[in-house]
Amino acid sequence: MAQNIKIKSWSKKKRLQKALSLLKSGDQWVYDLYCDHGDLGKACLNEGKNVLFNDISPRLIQGIREDLGVQMTGRAPLVEYCDRPAQELKFKENSLIFMLGVGGLLMIDCLKAWRFNKAQRFVAIPAYYAVELYEYLASLEGFELSLDFVKEGRRGYEVFIFKKVSHRQPNFQDYFEADSWKERGIDYIRRRFHSLRKKRQRTQREELLVDELRKIIEKY
Repeated sequence: MAQNIKIKSWSKKKRLQKALSLLKSGDQWVYDLYCDHGDLGKACLNEGKNVLFNDISPRLIQGIREDLGVQMTGRAPLVEYCDRPAQELKFKENSLIFMLGVGGLLMIDCLKAWRFNKAQRFVAIPAYYAVELYEYLASLEGFELSLDFVKEGRRGYEVFIFKKVSHRQPNFQDYFEADSWKERGIDYIRRRFHSLRKKRQRTQREELLVDELRKIIEKY
């Protein structure tokens, strides 16, 4: 049964809205990792999904538990809580795992610790270190990746949607294709360009991206 849980300032939370739009009918469980106040997980409960809330802060998890204890009504979806490190989680079948609100390096640490199967999907929207996350995903075998982008306030965020697949040549979208950057807007492109240039050490792919972004900027 879908819920009607109130979420403060939902209209401003573009990253959470983007993530929520990626829900599918077959997603029986949703994992809201690094969940903070649990707004994304609460939105998934409003869609009738079973949700596990995860954060290493017991205080935040207890706050979510108390809030849902007041707001949830009727025959509610299943809810679980976990205040252990996300690296320790084991995911159920037919799950959608959301990774938001932290950097790509922490996400990589988690991905190294987990076991995957084809009945799980992942959505990662890193707050920073997006290129490093892409590099790690590109090093894995048998993963399918698609990319998206969302703006929230003055910042832009990369959206990584990926899963393990059985076929040998999965669809793996290239993060460094110049055309995929044009839709992000020139302000975002300039900020990304300058942040990469400031790095003391860059990977080969980052060098390629710097060159491609320079070409785009020169056309404006």
